[in-house]
Amino acid sequence: MSISDPYSNYDYFMVSSRLDSDLGNGFSLVVEPYLRYDQSHMIAFWNTKTTPEDTTKVSTLGLKTSLTKQLEKVELTVGLDTESTKFSYKELQSRPTVVGPVWSPGEMPEGTHYDYDVNYLTLSPYAKATVFISEKLRADVGLRADYSVYDYTNKTKDGDCDSTSTTDGKCGIYLRGPNRKDTFSNLGPKIGMSYQLNNSSSVYWNLGQNFKVPNATLLYNLTTSDQSPD
Repeated sequence: MSISDPYSNYDYFMVSSRLDSDLGNGFSLVVEPYLRYDQSHMIAFWNTKTTPEDTTKVSTLGLKTSLTKQLEKVELTVGLDTESTKFSYKELQSRPTVVGPVWSPGEMPEGTHYDYDVNYLTLSPYAKATVFISEKLRADVGLRADYSVYDYTNKTKDGDCDSTSTTDGKCGIYLRGPNRKDTFSNLGPKIGMSYQLNNSSSVYWNLGQNFKVPNATLLYNLTTSDQSPD
């Protein structure tokens, strides 16, 4: 296979299970463990001068649990979603070093651009209540907390390397930060109502706060145009 050929290979599998248990007295428990793995290897053919090879591996172990109490006109639920992931990324340029255009100066050197691992853990406890106001009208209110920790390990030389060097720390325009930990947290409320028009239709409105942590490549695939790896 030529390094200039368009190429993309993707492998994925997921195994999951669900356990529903009636605990009695209006309590029910749901437990959902899962294991997920994906791997991709591709040539960035859209970058015709350098066509670097990107390799990504992601392994995830997760668990979703919820405990529900059913009352006469109220349903109360507390739960915890947790996920542990190992992420690995490597970008390698087999072509000779290329100097960028005037509007994007700098070298895109032959060799390793990025090579790092990230272990991250996410914990998300939540609570919600559903109030059945009438046979057709219900109200929902909830609160969810999200906390994520990213543990980044750089497997190449840190920093903005001298691409004219003969060391294996060549990186040109690519900026590799030192080992670090990053944390993200959020507290998100939600409120909503729904009304059932008939057996097949309903209307509803929801108001809430959404939160999504950045993915690893957004955090750690830096260039010298970024002010700092921090």
